[in-house]
Order: sequence, then structure tokens, then C-alpha cells
Amino acid sequence: MQDLDVQQLFELLLENPRRFVEEERSYALLEEYFDGFPLRSLHDLLNSQDELVRREAIWITSELGVMGKDLVFDVLPFLRDQNPTIRYEALDAVAVFSSVGNFEQFVHVVRALESADSVTRKQAMLLVANANEKQISTVMTKLDDASQRDKIHYECLKKLSGDGVVYREEIRAMIDSEEAIIRNYGAIAAKRLYATDPELLELANKSGDPDIAKFAEEIIAIEALS
Repeated sequence: MQDLDVQQLFELLLENPRRFVEEERSYALLEEYFDGFPLRSLHDLLNSQDELVRREAIWITSELGVMGKDLVFDVLPFLRDQNPTIRYEALDAVAVFSSVGNFEQFVHVVRALESADSVTRKQAMLLVANANEKQISTVMTKLDDASQRDKIHYECLKKLSGDGVVYREEIRAMIDSEEAIIRNYGAIAAKRLYATDPELLELANKSGDPDIAKFAEEIIAIEALS
């Protein structure tokens, strides 16, 4: 397969995205961005009417890591995309980009904990479990005091923050809660405390809630390999 320069890669993706995908050119274009190709050129790809182009563009954007932080507002519309792969990459990107700036945008990850899609909920659980203190504290200031759901988010996020003191009995109660969102936060808290109290995540693994049971199972398996 012939090597292409960055302009040729860009043009191929726009003009013949199926061939671009079949020839697995995405990583080559990603490397060009790492080497200094202007990130602003991703705007055209992200705004393409072609789903294949958007899918490749959001993957590249997500893979940029914090280097792509200024693209966070370009990515937000993709959280509502019909394509689940695009939504997945977009949520991942928002979490990474908001870890170093625009911290308030992490609220979209928090909202995803209540998604109707189980894959999105589980992804959001992992992203919230790995969130930094600035993301959590900033989101807490953006929640609506008048919303009962936001009050639940606030109280649960407080337990994850550096200012919150949470005891294992509280986490156990969260894992056993009748509210699904509180159970999710219970599993998230258990993951954050896994190094010092692994029994909490093991409790979540035994839950009758498939969301938190599967989440806990996967985290335990990952930790066993580390």
C-alpha cells in the first residue's frame, strides 16, 4: 500500500471515506496530528455530512488525549449521535479534555450515568471513577439546586470529592440502594477505594443490578492483572 502525505490522507478521507477505512489510514492521519498538523483541520472532518468521515474524525480526536482539549465544544454534539461508536468516542474525549480545562463540561459525563443505554452508563461509571478533584468539584457547582435528580448527583459527588468524608457503611448502603443512580455511585466510590478496601467492589460484584455487577467484575479483573 502506497504511503500518503498528510494532504493526501485528508483528501482521501473526505473524498473516499470507505477506501480510507478499508486501507486503515486512520492511525497514519492521527500521527500527522501528533507531528504538528493543525488541529483546526479536524473541524471540517467533524462537521462532515458523511457518517464514516465523522466516525474516523471522532476517533482521531479522542486518541489525541489532552492535546485535543480545545476541541471539547466540537465534540459535545456527538454525545447525541445515532451511532453508538461515535457516542462512545465522544464521551471518552469529553472526559479526557475536561480533565485539564473546561472542567464544567464533565457534567455531560455525569449526566451519562442516567443514559438509557447500558454501555454508555457503564462507560460513564468508569470515567467518573477516574475523574480528578477539579472535575468533580466544578461539576458540583453547576448542578441545579431545584432538581431532585441533581440533588442526588450532588450528594453522591460530594462523597467522591476531597471535601467529603465517606465511610464503608455508607458505600455499602449506596450499593444496596433502591435508586439505580445511587447504586452506580456506590460502585464508583468502591472503585476509587479499591486499593484500600477491595471488599466493597466485591460486594458490588454480587449485586443484583447488572450495571454495577458487570462494572465491578471488569474492574476486579483489570486490577488482578496489574
